[in-house]
Amino acid sequence: MSIENIIEYQKKASCEEFGIQYVGPEEEGRQQMLDAIEECRKKQYEETQKRIATEEAERKAREAKEAEERSLNSSHQTAKELTATWMRTTPLRFRDADISKVGKSRQMTAILDGASALILGSNGAGKTYTAYALARAWSEMAHDAIVIKATEILGAIKSSIDPFKAIRDRYGKSVRHLIIDEIDKIFESKADFVYLNYLIDFRYEWMLQTVVLGNGTKEDFIGNLGQSIYSRLTGDGGIGISLNHTDRRKEQK
Repeated sequence: MSIENIIEYQKKASCEEFGIQYVGPEEEGRQQMLDAIEECRKKQYEETQKRIATEEAERKAREAKEAEERSLNSSHQTAKELTATWMRTTPLRFRDADISKVGKSRQMTAILDGASALILGSNGAGKTYTAYALARAWSEMAHDAIVIKATEILGAIKSSIDPFKAIRDRYGKSVRHLIIDEIDKIFESKADFVYLNYLIDFRYEWMLQTVVLGNGTKEDFIGNLGQSIYSRLTGDGGIGISLNHTDRRKEQK
């Protein structure tokens, strides 16, 4: 037996005597090998995690870019569809409505940008044409817009069990641009005032654009619908326009 073996034998015997686990040269070498393998595994794990994080970041960036492209394409498609719907649902007389023919005044630009407005004037002054020109311009920007007569709104909601809920559901937050035409033709009962007041006030509170058109003067409007609704349409950046041109219907004849 070599000196080295005798020494190791004695170490082992001493460890066993005192209840200590003996680690010989072979075990030490084996442990060193296991430590080296574990270190290698740690490095591989870290490198794998870095690669996964890089690939995940690249994937998210790629998906974000694709989503942006889809959104852009969808916007173009929506604009095309909305314009087609506008052409299909607009009365034949107003299908040539073009905002460029209305004129690019400061007030009209503000309305196009989303300001609420009250447009009053005489018969044949071009109020309804202006309404459809605005709606067409919005549809070409992929914005939904409704041009509807006040009597149509009232007819649609009066048959409902809860007219106020019908107002909110049909003409409330679901419509981006709402144009109410012939506001002066609805004065049949006190309920008409209440419903239209509620609609305009609801949209005002939710900061949604409402454009109202009608014959008569500012004083006529305030006398029928009240100062508060007038203020909701023309205040806080809203626009008040008075059209008193020559009746173009007579001119066309």
